[in-house]
Amino acid sequence: IFEGWDVAFGDVTAPLTVQAQYGRILHTLAVASEHGVTDPAVGIHTNAWGSELNATVTSPDTRDTTQYVCTGWVGTGSVPPDGETASVSFTITNNSGIVWNWSTNYWLAVETAGSGGVDVASGWFAAGSNVNVTATPATGWHFVGWSGDTNGCDVEGVTLTAPMDRARTVEARFEIDRHTLEVVSAHGGNIPGTLEAAYGTELSLSSPNSPIIDGTTQHICIGAVVSGNAFTQPTPTS
Repeated sequence: IFEGWDVAFGDVTAPLTVQAQYGRILHTLAVASEHGVTDPAVGIHTNAWGSELNATVTSPDTRDTTQYVCTGWVGTGSVPPDGETASVSFTITNNSGIVWNWSTNYWLAVETAGSGGVDVASGWFAAGSNVNVTATPATGWHFVGWSGDTNGCDVEGVTLTAPMDRARTVEARFEIDRHTLEVVSAHGGNIPGTLEAAYGTELSLSSPNSPIIDGTTQHICIGAVVSGNAFTQPTPTS
């Protein structure tokens, strides 16, 4: 751009040297972003015409259990009209602007109590999405329910559907199965009755009052039969 002459002209009576003065044209770049760290920084910047610029923003921007991910930009002037990356290069030739766009993710923490598992690992999920988590108990255990941030969730059987309208922590709870053992003896003694034990518990039963004498008749325990469960019959000792 022409800015003027370096002398004032009057009557020229001798050789004269004059110099025309020029300055570079300047344009503004307006940068806007709700998250991340931008380069150039958020605000308005002045740049010389023809400057090569590379605009960037840090992504993702993680804040505790909320994460913001840059989905691209919208540009005006010398900035390309739109894009889906966290950087853009351009040559500025007129007043321009760039607005960085963002999506939101929330952290879903999936935990278990007891022996069992779930089919979804803890992680980031898009705001507005629904996450289905199914619980599977280990052998000898059973599912008893969900706890944690379950407000607003749908539960159907062992499956919980969590709407990701915020960060959540949910826990699948399992309890061990318990079984009964009914002990029967045709001749009494001190062992008949019903026992209850957790799945996997090793039981060792005996008839310490054998033989049982009934008048002139003697009853001797020679072993046992167990139904519904594997067992080991010890070898009688003399």
